[in-house]
Amino acid sequence: MVWNIVLEGHVILWVEVTEGFLEWLRPSVRDALVAGIDPYADSVLTAEMQQRWLDELKRIETELQIQASTRIALKKPLPRVPAVRSTVQKTLVERELRNHPQAQKVSELRATLELALESGSTISALGD
Repeated sequence: MVWNIVLEGHVILWVEVTEGFLEWLRPSVRDALVAGIDPYADSVLTAEMQQRWLDELKRIETELQIQASTRIALKKPLPRVPAVRSTVQKTLVERELRNHPQAQKVSELRATLELALESGSTISALGD
């Protein structure tokens, strides 16, 4: 599936959303309309639907950060000084998520949706 971001009749950006990514994402999605997207059908994501996707992706991104932070706290000795500990842990979480392909796709789609909503663009989802 490809999402085309369309502004004034022109595709300004496109992003691929694979079936594998959707399968990985689906168990984490709480919004039934977002979870029900058909990767084989063409559709248009209205501003309301874009916002629903954005809300879900932000929530999932936060959950991924919390999970990474918990793993790091259990595996690595961290500094005892709270401010230093927080900075080190944040850096390690960012590093871990950079190496997580699904987390990268979540971030990419979140940024794409933010751009579409801010610019008043539509998203044309072209099925496989």
